[in-house]
Amino acid sequence: MATSPSISKNVVKRMLLALIDFEPTWNEIGEMLGYFGYECFYCGKEFASLKDDFTLDHIVPRAKNGTNCIANRVPACTRCNCHERRDQPFEEFLRIKCKTDAEFEEKHSAVAFWCATSFHQHTQIPQELWELVNDHVRQIHDLIDSSVAEIREKKKELGFPTLNAKDFQKLSGFEPPPKGVRARGNARR
Repeated sequence: MATSPSISKNVVKRMLLALIDFEPTWNEIGEMLGYFGYECFYCGKEFASLKDDFTLDHIVPRAKNGTNCIANRVPACTRCNCHERRDQPFEEFLRIKCKTDAEFEEKHSAVAFWCATSFHQHTQIPQELWELVNDHVRQIHDLIDSSVAEIREKKKELGFPTLNAKDFQKLSGFEPPPKGVRARGNARR
């Protein structure tokens, strides 16, 4: 259950986006790993199982309307996807990771074939569909904001208590620990 307006907004946005952009299933991930030889597409690090340290890297980034579907993903180790590639375009990063032009062409062709033959063949969501979902998200967010403001105003008008966590601590007689000491357990983690 959402416990704050901002969490509610995030839930609504994720729910509406999930209608047009769904995450791959474990079967699809297994199929993709098999196609790419159970290794990092970029550096060749082997993944012995689905429990290994691997990520699903986007070919077309989400920021450029790329989808989460399996056709827009390649397996990548955390080092390549999260630490080295970051915001670099797919082909630019692939060229950096490949030692020869032949290796680049081979990997580029493998990705093109994967994208073309995958069950879900869309790698980008049409701009019109993104705009429709984002418009609805904005409308719902505005409704949440106005509802929260109206309820808070009514609480204030009726004199309804507006206590926060520190107020409850004071009322209950709870004494917080001295600064720098954790409330429970060892002072170090």
